[in-house]
Amino acid sequence: RLGAAAKRRVAEKMASLTGLSAEFILRNDLRVEIMAFCRELLRSEGRSVGRLDGRIRGFEPEGKGTAERPEFDPSLNMLMGPYVAVYKEHMAGLGWQTDLPYRIFDGITKPWEFGRARDGYPDTSQALRRALARNPYTKVLLCSGLYDLATPFAAAEYTLSHMHLPAELAGNITIREYPAGHMMYIEEGSLSSLKADVVAWANEG
Repeated sequence: RLGAAAKRRVAEKMASLTGLSAEFILRNDLRVEIMAFCRELLRSEGRSVGRLDGRIRGFEPEGKGTAERPEFDPSLNMLMGPYVAVYKEHMAGLGWQTDLPYRIFDGITKPWEFGRARDGYPDTSQALRRALARNPYTKVLLCSGLYDLATPFAAAEYTLSHMHLPAELAGNITIREYPAGHMMYIEEGSLSSLKADVVAWANEG
């Protein structure tokens, strides 16, 4: 319901924060879908950015400059092969062998079974609030990658701040953020920080 001038002001502010053009944001009515962002951000360079890790860039095919989505997710493409290989090596080291494929995304039966969340959208925040209220000694560690577009850190923090948690229990939640993507532990500096944070959190009180 915003007027044209107000929409323009919002679009220009969003442009200053995201790197997208105000015109693109206006064409999307101020609501830019994640994969559209991944394709648009570096369009002028013929590149796209990853959904799982916005630091990882992919090449887009020439002649498809008007495509609305990336041809592929460069972060998914870069990470999944090594991830599966390391997992299989780890399991083999434990003495477990199988000819079955290890599926990450491809081949998983969908739609997901969300139980009661099917009535709206998956939300575990109230279950977490109840757990904290029933056992005030429960501690929670939330770790996020700053360049993760799949599960953005700001959305997680927004959810936590809207749980209606009593002030006495707010300190039970520790938040840590890393200059990495969805799988922050693939970056050595973030892996070291994550390990130190988990050890410190586990040793609290």
